[in-house]
Amino acid sequence: MRGRGIGRLQLNNCILQPYSCKRVEWCPMHQIWEEMRGKFLELLQSRTLDDAVRRSDLITAVEQAVLAK
Repeated sequence: MRGRGIGRLQLNNCILQPYSCKRVEWCPMHQIWEEMRGKFLELLQSRTLDDAVRRSDLITAVEQAVLAK
């Protein structure tokens, strides 16, 4: 559960469509997915398109610096 050997984390239907899951009443992961969904939405709400553009520019600058070496 803590990331060992599971590869990349992928969004679950519980995050994408929280009311689509028929296992909500008994699924041991539902509460964790619900918490992750809330934190994901908080993160998205705290950022702007300008933040994304600036980060993209920073990543491009770092890539260019690394490639120049």
